Amino acid sequence: TSSPSGTSTEFSGRENDIDDIKKEAKTKKVVLMNGIGGIGKTEICRHLFWYYCDNAVDGVENIGWINYHDSLESSLFGNFKNIESDNPASYKKEVKNYIDTLGNKLLLFVDNANDISDREAAELSGLACRIIMTSRKNRVTSFHPFEIKKLSPEKCLEIYQKYSNDNSRESVEYIEKILILADYHTQTVELLAKTQKSSDLTAEELHKMMIDNGFSLAGISETVDGRHGDDV
Repeated sequence: TSSPSGTSTEFSGRENDIDDIKKEAKTKKVVLMNGIGGIGKTEICRHLFWYYCDNAVDGVENIGWINYHDSLESSLFGNFKNIESDNPASYKKEVKNYIDTLGNKLLLFVDNANDISDREAAELSGLACRIIMTSRKNRVTSFHPFEIKKLSPEKCLEIYQKYSNDNSRESVEYIEKILILADYHTQTVELLAKTQKSSDLTAEELHKMMIDNGFSLAGISETVDGRHGDDV
């Protein structure tokens, strides 16, 4: 299959999550990483993918990566080098047969399966391989959930300082206020830090701009519930 892009050099704060998911993947056939958009699910998946590529552990001999889009059928189509069928439906059947030959020696990553149906999730869990999937859904049939939560204020401060290159003591007070307005949302923290750096602003100036423009993610949440059926 295709491979994900390389991991971020600034990635940090998810070491415990990564270790816990490795443990889950040892005993669970399918693991669902769920959480709100931009919280870090895909980046964690990338780290896990390249970890298993570089380390022959837990019986994993083959690794695959699928970006979910539209449907399971379209997501699988064209992603396996040794399968040449031009028909998406027959291609999916050949993928299943191929995966059956690999069994649990194959670890398949399925990223961004936000719209996956219960029927398709059941199809995935019925494959002979092991699966780690990311989704904004908090419940997916047959998948063992592992929630990716917000990073701690301390870790968010560390990330912000890395991306903004602002490590001055005077800035910490205002960075902490910026983090509160960003509600410790990983991607937002990164973007705000990059904004400060590229705009040549101080943390105090950026914070003032955010206040003046009414920027705040505090209290905003995202819930994508996977309990509905295929026809909803």
